[in-house]
Amino acid sequence: KEKKEMLERERQEILQNELNSWKFMFYKSDQKNAVTVNDFIQELEIKQVISLDDSATKFNVSVEMLIQRLRQLEEEGRIQHGIVDEQNRKYHLITNDDMNQLREVISAKGILTLEEIGKEVTRILLEKRRQ
Repeated sequence: KEKKEMLERERQEILQNELNSWKFMFYKSDQKNAVTVNDFIQELEIKQVISLDDSATKFNVSVEMLIQRLRQLEEEGRIQHGIVDEQNRKYHLITNDDMNQLREVISAKGILTLEEIGKEVTRILLEKRRQ
C-alpha cells in the first residue's frame, strides 16, 4: 500500500511539473481566458502558420522559449512537424499531407539536393496557403 501511495505521489508530482512548465505560457493573469495546450494545438492546426513574435507576446514569453515549447510538442508527437522561418519569424506546421506530397516529389524526381528539397517544401507550403 505504501509503495502504491508513493507511486501515486510521484505521478502527481510529474503531472504538476508538466502543468507548471506549460502554465506560464498558456494562462493569462485573470485566469478567465485560460488557453489549454490542446486549444493552442487546435489553433495551430487550423492556422498552420503562426507569427512567432505575436504568439510570444500573447503568452508573455520569449520567441526562443516559444520555439522550445513547439519543439517539445513535436517530440511528444502532439503536433506533427514544423519549420521555423527565422527570416520572417514564423512557424509553419508541416502536416502528414505535406510530407506525403514531398515524398511523391522525391519518388518522382529521384535524388534531390537539400536546396531542391527546400524549394519543394516552400512550393508545397505556398500552394497550401493559396487554397
